[in-house]
Amino acid sequence: IGGLAAGFGARSILNSFGKTVDRLDELGEISDRIKVGSGDLASMSFAAEQNQSSAEAMIGALESLPLKAAEAAAGMARTAKLFKALKLDAEEIRRLSPDQMFARVADAISSLGTQAEKIRMADKLFGQGGRSLLPLIEQGSRGLREMRRRAEELGFVVERDGIDKFDAMKDSINETKMAWEGFKISLLQTGIVEQLTK
Repeated sequence: IGGLAAGFGARSILNSFGKTVDRLDELGEISDRIKVGSGDLASMSFAAEQNQSSAEAMIGALESLPLKAAEAAAGMARTAKLFKALKLDAEEIRRLSPDQMFARVADAISSLGTQAEKIRMADKLFGQGGRSLLPLIEQGSRGLREMRRRAEELGFVVERDGIDKFDAMKDSINETKMAWEGFKISLLQTGIVEQLTK
């Protein structure tokens, strides 16, 4: 019985590790898609979640900003007007990585005079969910750096090489899960489970 209990405990641990590996795998895929380092994406998602928003809203913002900067740099009047109001050079911003763009734009928005202006800019530049990021945006790049430091302390920041290592573990975890399933089937065949439940 003790061995069975230990087995169920190991199964629970494996499931937990499996879910973590799946989350890291997803982080790596999103990181590649939006061209933000996995460590930066992890820390910025953490920052959003710690400030009344969500990782989804942050990812949306990081996807939206490069498009808006490109539009403004290309001379699209409506978008160019937004960057001009923030006193930002769209062409310069366009050359930055999305996470760097976010930090620069956050500093500019946080310096605006009224909450209404901040909300309007967040809605226009960060897309759906941008407004929910305002508590974080208002802290500017300094707040982002502090959140990064906190995320690192808690172990939430995983760089690409770390994700690759965890990804390599996935097959081993799946094989161990299958071995556990086989062990349970063997127990059922021997009739030991039926005896234990009498």
